[in-house]
Amino acid sequence: MSSTAKKDLQQMIKRFETRKGDGKYDTAADAAISIAESYNDIGDPENAYKYYEDAKECLTNISEKSYKVLYNEFLAYRRSFEMFCLIEKY
Repeated sequence: MSSTAKKDLQQMIKRFETRKGDGKYDTAADAAISIAESYNDIGDPENAYKYYEDAKECLTNISEKSYKVLYNEFLAYRRSFEMFCLIEKY
């Protein structure tokens, strides 16, 4: 992973933590899914799983869910399960 990619990932993580701390759960979930996908792209299923789980946690705090939020919820649950299976495989 290049230093630029690491820096971008660190910025995304900081953005996620800020949004989650501010109670902006829909955008925090978006950020967590982006982080998880980045970790998945570099072959790090453990961290990908962690951030998919974080996205699921954020999404449970949203009472009125738009279609985008419902899609993110589906994606987070599905990908979290896939990462779990991948981790258990090794």
